[in-house]
Amino acid sequence: GKIAQFPEPEKGMLEQQEIKAILLIPIMIEKEFWGFIGFDNCINDNEWETTEIEYLKASAEKLSTKLKEHRKQKQIENENKRFRATMDSMDAVVYVADIQTHELLFFNKYAKQNWGDKVGEKCYITLQGLDKPCDFCTNDKLLDKNGNPKEPYVWEFQNTITKQWYQCRDRAIQWTDGSLVRLEIATDITARKETEQALLRNRNLLQEAQKFAHLGHWDLDIINDKLTWSDEVYRIFDLLPQEFGGTFEFFLANIHPDDRDKVKEAYTNSLKTKLPYEIEHRLLTKSGKIKYVLDKCVTKYDKSGNPLHSFGTVLDITDRRNAEEALKESEERYKRLVNNSNSLISEIDEDSYKITSCNLAFARMLNKEPEQLVGKNIKELLPPDVSQRRIGYGEKALKENKIQIFEDERNGRYFVNSFIPVITNEHRFFQTVSYDITDRKLAEQAIKANEERFRTVADYTYDWEYWESPKGKILYISPSCERITGYSPDEFKQNPELLMSIIHPDDINKWENHKHHSFDKAEMETIEFRIISKSGKEYWIGHVCQTIFNENNVNIGIRGSNRDITEKKNTDQKLKASEDRLSKTLIAANDGMWDWDLITNIVYFNPRYYEMAGYAINEFPYELDEFQKRIHPDDVENVMTQAQLHIEGKTARFKVEFRFKKKNGDWLWVLGRGLIVERDKNNKPLRFMGTHSDIIDRKKAENALKSSEENYRLLTETMKDVVVKISTTGELLYVSPSIEEFGAYKPKEEIGKHISNYFANKIDLIRALKLLADILITKRSGKFEFLFKPQDRKPFFVEHTYIPLIKSGKVYAIQMVLRDISDRKEAENALKASEEKYKYIFENSPVGIATFSLEGEVLNANNSLLKILGSPSIEATKKLNLLELENIKKTNFSQDFTKCITSKKAIKNEGYYTIVYGREIYMHYYLSPILDINNKAKGVQCIFEDFTRKIYKSH
Repeated sequence: GKIAQFPEPEKGMLEQQEIKAILLIPIMIEKEFWGFIGFDNCINDNEWETTEIEYLKASAEKLSTKLKEHRKQKQIENENKRFRATMDSMDAVVYVADIQTHELLFFNKYAKQNWGDKVGEKCYITLQGLDKPCDFCTNDKLLDKNGNPKEPYVWEFQNTITKQWYQCRDRAIQWTDGSLVRLEIATDITARKETEQALLRNRNLLQEAQKFAHLGHWDLDIINDKLTWSDEVYRIFDLLPQEFGGTFEFFLANIHPDDRDKVKEAYTNSLKTKLPYEIEHRLLTKSGKIKYVLDKCVTKYDKSGNPLHSFGTVLDITDRRNAEEALKESEERYKRLVNNSNSLISEIDEDSYKITSCNLAFARMLNKEPEQLVGKNIKELLPPDVSQRRIGYGEKALKENKIQIFEDERNGRYFVNSFIPVITNEHRFFQTVSYDITDRKLAEQAIKANEERFRTVADYTYDWEYWESPKGKILYISPSCERITGYSPDEFKQNPELLMSIIHPDDINKWENHKHHSFDKAEMETIEFRIISKSGKEYWIGHVCQTIFNENNVNIGIRGSNRDITEKKNTDQKLKASEDRLSKTLIAANDGMWDWDLITNIVYFNPRYYEMAGYAINEFPYELDEFQKRIHPDDVENVMTQAQLHIEGKTARFKVEFRFKKKNGDWLWVLGRGLIVERDKNNKPLRFMGTHSDIIDRKKAENALKSSEENYRLLTETMKDVVVKISTTGELLYVSPSIEEFGAYKPKEEIGKHISNYFANKIDLIRALKLLADILITKRSGKFEFLFKPQDRKPFFVEHTYIPLIKSGKVYAIQMVLRDISDRKEAENALKASEEKYKYIFENSPVGIATFSLEGEVLNANNSLLKILGSPSIEATKKLNLLELENIKKTNFSQDFTKCITSKKAIKNEGYYTIVYGREIYMHYYLSPILDINNKAKGVQCIFEDFTRKIYKSH
């Protein structure tokens, strides 16, 4: 603009510098203002020609394109850093290998710790020690018949060098150079395999020990309808072996008549579903005595799915049932006491807020009978503030596992309310005990009337009004919230964090700072921020709030008002853009220029236009057809359509990206921009001018970025584990899609939430927060186990591997990988339980049990074996060489021992032996090999039973 048109004091300042006119051209990147180029005219006050301005605008766009390319390159670098940081944070071997050459292209930190930096070597040489590609290579399983990547291939194998077991997830992805490569994530499962092997070994030994010890069990041969019982089952049924019929029908005949159909149906359903069953029922013994038993059963089937035989156990639970009956009687006495009490007593379920029981006084207070209230939601029966307060105190009682008591006053009368937590393995509820609430109800009615008047005014206001309690609960929110956000008042009340979750990520910190300060003072606070509505639309909100204090100067909450100011913001931005268009620029553009005469269809191309495509100057004629035939066939229709739309005045300017054929046949990506610069007196377009910019570097950067982002997406989708990135204060900045299967969380909805939402217990959370603080100081990586809280099932254990992300010497975020280790924990617990059972049977079994080394040395022996051998102690037994037991008749224990190791099969035998202490015994023995996860023998377990007395007796 001319300086004469400028207001003071700018006008005077510019005149002092002898500036006559000024032109400012904005530089925009991704619709964001980055800066401007200024051009001062100190000679005259002429304003610039339209053509000059458009040329300068094109120059500014050229500069913005270069800046954009730079930004894209930085994004690529950041994506690659994120890819590597994620890989390095994983407690697994991760590598990328060329599918054709098997060359290693990437090795993560974990892999380098095991093999060193082997990038550039062949994967089969480095990882397997082979001289040719592995027979089990998965390359052929990763691509479909058209050569396109398939879903991840999951498999397990044992490494030929380290002998470690791995679970592998392989997938074909596109590498940065465009080639297809194999991404493999190999998780070490050796510990799990060893645990499973130990568990299997213990289970087998327990089964054999039970068999030798004649522990109670039953076995039904379904094909021959032959039922076998152990001695313990006879005792439970009060039957002698000779009284036993040996069929399934005989078993049913001894069940209480009222339970027979139930047991038969349970067994029949078990055979149909091929699932084990567990059922409690009664027995009616021959003496007329009723017993309660717990019956468990499992069935084995042939390859065709036909049942072969069922086996199970029977546990006498009569004493337990008698205790339950006593408990039931005690509960009846408690109910009578509660029902006769003048106090108002009820029990409320934590999840549904429904009344599970109440006494007569409580029901009469509501003019109901107790049975009319059971199953009703307390919110439906009591005024909102009363029910909300009761629920709040009840939840606090359950959370702290501590009785909560509060005292209130209405019209000079005091009321005491007790909230008692009741927590069992199956249920969580709270019990309320209240005294004389009549006057309180009158006061509640007055409060309700005031609330109705408040709602009448607030519900019809155009702005989005709300009232938030000091504890952060939404006490009221006006219907206008749905018009602005798309969410109803009930959705905001049910989810107090909803407002926080819809705030634009760039404005969250601004909102949190505002909310923190607004609770501390009574002055009115204002703020502007953006939200993302339910439909995904972005709105600007003008927010005003004030903390409210009652007459006793007690904080009773915050009153807030939100107004949609989107239209105002858009108007402001348009005004700013309009003002920016008054600016000017001076920069040399290196673009090709064209000038199209719309009457003659002659198009002039400047020298640079020819040069950028590899042509000599004027190598092709100044004709529109010559231009068109050099446009890529897939792009020509769009280019000409966009040009025609601008000519017809349907677009403000011409702008299109397309491919232009170079002289050597390659395709050059071009950004075409133009503007009608001349019209006749009837406003008919005459002249169309513009520029062509070489954007090949930007396109390469965009493709590289897309490839990098796609690789990262495929990586996170390939991983069963969850990749998480958090801020230094614990908020989620990123979470991979696998969180949905992992914990039923929606990835996008979790962004911005704090890590405390995912911990099932406080102790783990306290440890995690302390660890977070330590990471910021020490900058160390590591592992952390905690109990994870999913949304769709019970909490389970996860192993969390973390690595700090460092910039300028400071931790700015933390990358984490969460892995479900519940199977490992369950296996460890099962192994522990199995070992405890084994230890009990080992120490108390009437049969002898011993563990041998491969050389025949006794490593451990139980007391029963000491008695069989006549040995004074375990130490003395360990010194014996049982392989040298003198065989008198049939068998040779030493040969059986060796055969057990070499064949890796169990062996049973019997015979006479002379023990070192001179005692001759007749033994049954059972030898079982102890195998490691590589199926190599590492010892032998043996069960001995002394049959000497039985043999002598038979003689």
